Amino acid sequence: MHRRGWEIALVVLLVMLTVGMHAWAGIVLTRLDQTFHQVFAGGAPVASGGSRQPRNQPNYKWDGRQRINFLLLGIDSDPSRTEALTDTILVVSVDPVKHTAVLVSIPRDTGFLPLPDTRIYRDGLYPDKINSLTTVASQNRKLWCPDMTDATACGIRTLQRSVGLYLGIDINYYATVNLQGFADLIDALGGVRLCLDGTLHDSTYTGPTWRQRVGITLGPGCQVYDGAHALAYARIRKGTLTLPNGTVEPQDDFKRAARQQELLVALGDQIASSNWVLRLPDILDAIAETVSTDFPRDNAGNLASLLPLILERNITKVVLAYPGFVDLPTQPLVNYLLIPRRAAIRAEDKKLFGADGPLKGWYVGSSAALPLAAP
Repeated sequence: MHRRGWEIALVVLLVMLTVGMHAWAGIVLTRLDQTFHQVFAGGAPVASGGSRQPRNQPNYKWDGRQRINFLLLGIDSDPSRTEALTDTILVVSVDPVKHTAVLVSIPRDTGFLPLPDTRIYRDGLYPDKINSLTTVASQNRKLWCPDMTDATACGIRTLQRSVGLYLGIDINYYATVNLQGFADLIDALGGVRLCLDGTLHDSTYTGPTWRQRVGITLGPGCQVYDGAHALAYARIRKGTLTLPNGTVEPQDDFKRAARQQELLVALGDQIASSNWVLRLPDILDAIAETVSTDFPRDNAGNLASLLPLILERNITKVVLAYPGFVDLPTQPLVNYLLIPRRAAIRAEDKKLFGADGPLKGWYVGSSAALPLAAP
């Protein structure tokens, strides 16, 4: 009779586990569908009537084998601000055949990026900082994107086209990342391991996940950061890094861009090494609140296949920064605009992308005095 009781208890336990597993799977599948709906929402059509492809909307279908280029935008949408700021402008380029990836960061103060034509500015250059282009274009959609109906999409597409001309490549898709949600995603993954050569300190640091006080200090060495501290690691552009030998290095937007690339690589390592399966519902929720892309939802399987390639760490990281690729402003007190060094950018981008075919665009692919006319 005692044995019979244990057998019944075991059967009940197995039934409960089976039901629980199915319920958990149901939750995951439901959230996965919701996540796909939100993440791939950017892929909805944005063109007005007619069959002609809009000027600013790429017409591209990835076959899973060609090099693919994403524009990754980090958006700071802190409720205290009146507009969302493009804090991070980074191109992620992956070659699925060669198993290589390239990360190219463009500092947000970079000026004079090329535009598709001379329709708006006579010299075909945007005369302000690159991080303001999305806002300017979206606020005057009829001027910048007369063949599009969505103002937000107009802003992103305009920046996408300009960055492509700057690098001499076609930017096939974009992905936006909300910085607040990015911190939540890191927390859902159990943190991320980051390293510093010294003590990073910024007495003025504030942020969307750092409202409890002003200022932050991150210690030297490698440690696991939660979302708030990892976001600070990637956002600090003032303050100092004090090395063990006493050397003090002032921080700037260029060093911040390099740390942002390090965070992306470290996050990939965390995804590859973590036992995060049981936290999958929370992770999916965080992704849904964090990422939006125009990549076609029906091709998401091919997109997922890129992850192992990136995790192989065969990644080239470049920041188009001073002194190699830009000159400092001539009138910094009037408008802090970094001036691109066209020859240096041309040489670097030929090294990064030239082996795949002819480069396109004004800065790299053409020696013309003005941007190439739009088709």
